[in-house]
Amino acid sequence: MQINTISNSQLSSCLNLLTKWNNTDVFYFADSFGNINPQNVKKICSVIKKNWAKEFGIHSHDNCGLALKNTIQAFKSGATWLDGTIQGMGRGAGNVTTENLLKYFKKYNYAPSKINQISKNYFLNLKKKYKWGASKFYKLAAQFNIHPSYIQELCKDDRYSEPEIKNIIISLSKINSKSYDPKILERSIISRSLIEGKWNANGWCKNRSVLIIGQGASLKNKINILKISDIILKEKPLVISININNHVPKEYIDCHLTCNETRMLVDHKKYNQLNKAFILPLKKLKSFTKVTKVNNFLDYGVKIENNNFKAFKNYAILPSNQSFGYALSVSIIGGTNKIFLAGFDGYSKDHNLQKEMKNIIELFKKNYSYVIVNTITKSNYNISSI
Repeated sequence: MQINTISNSQLSSCLNLLTKWNNTDVFYFADSFGNINPQNVKKICSVIKKNWAKEFGIHSHDNCGLALKNTIQAFKSGATWLDGTIQGMGRGAGNVTTENLLKYFKKYNYAPSKINQISKNYFLNLKKKYKWGASKFYKLAAQFNIHPSYIQELCKDDRYSEPEIKNIIISLSKINSKSYDPKILERSIISRSLIEGKWNANGWCKNRSVLIIGQGASLKNKINILKISDIILKEKPLVISININNHVPKEYIDCHLTCNETRMLVDHKKYNQLNKAFILPLKKLKSFTKVTKVNNFLDYGVKIENNNFKAFKNYAILPSNQSFGYALSVSIIGGTNKIFLAGFDGYSKDHNLQKEMKNIIELFKKNYSYVIVNTITKSNYNISSI
């Protein structure tokens, strides 16, 4: 795997060891990041043939659109095992398409037409549904040896725009992201030590209800915006927007909030244009950008600690780096006893963010059961709706 990261000497040593063991029939190499080219393939095959007397094969990925060319070059260079998938089905950018591979081998009496029906009637629909295939993001990630699963997760998360995904890829390029780990970014750039803030949030929203606005797709619905408007008219809550929201009218929002470095990385250049209070751990923001105007920032700290959720006057302890929990903490220590939510739709059952959100909600209910929480928009979390 990740053949582009293996030196010729390492490859030779591996092949010599396999030859010595004498228990392997076929040797495969995989272009895991899809970032090698036919010239690389030719050199790799040359090393293999010098150190391996048996058959060998290639497993190519299409991140840079070279899977077919690389596979054909491997064949020309001696490979006799060639992987392909119908419609290129595979993780992220996918693999070389069996259809195109068979077209090349038509002269060897293969018949690509035999799979046309199953390709068009079944696999094409799967491709549209799961959206595998080469893209500019997979190509960019390939240049930095970033594991394609990061790109897959980013592209299916509708919180991020295309420019934001690009910025996050650049951020991933600065850390070791060759292997996929949903927590790798958090472990690499997110501090788990206590960051105390200078702002005392004690009593800041006392005797007021709070409305926390998320980023869910439900906020694109005009009916839900009307529901938010009704709550604002009836309850007169203090309205907190997690990050910058493009769907809720700006005049509805009293302040913005985030504790997530990835989000700060994406949005920080827009903060001073908002002209509204912004609650965040200022030390985190200063860690990657120069902050010249601090008047609008309310510096509330944070500490990430597994399975713990507590609100203090100038910082919160959260089980994960989720701004939702941070907003709950600010509201609790601020003195509210009634919280409304909008735009917290939820994710699929197995999504990592879904698990983190559920954990926050469970700990919140356990530690602060006296606070009433209702959701205005539909949500798959265990929260009462109105």
